[in-house]
Amino acid sequence: SSPTRTICGTLSLFPQKIIMISGGYDKKIPFDTLGSVIAEKVKVLILLGQTADKMREAVVNSSKFSPETLKLITVNNMSEAVAVARENAIRGDIVSLSPACASFDLYENFAARGRHFKELVNKL
Repeated sequence: SSPTRTICGTLSLFPQKIIMISGGYDKKIPFDTLGSVIAEKVKVLILLGQTADKMREAVVNSSKFSPETLKLITVNNMSEAVAVARENAIRGDIVSLSPACASFDLYENFAARGRHFKELVNKL
């Protein structure tokens, strides 16, 4: 995953604002462009992993950021992320795992991260 893939993928798919889980291993990639797009397209951003603070900073520093329209929440792990997403979602909301980062800080690889997310969601 990378910021560019998140912008061109997840954040280009939906007309409504979404709830997004992001963050992970820090590959030293800038998040400035992603921050602006998140500020426009996301209503709740749930951050985890090594890049949580960097991503938060990119969003908050964006000229498009408004704390009235985008809620930022930092969590410690995927279990917390899914729980927070559920707490903040209303009927019809889209919740997406779109990390924009590699998984190596919390998982062996991207497939393990995805499987864990899917397991947690299926238990809801």
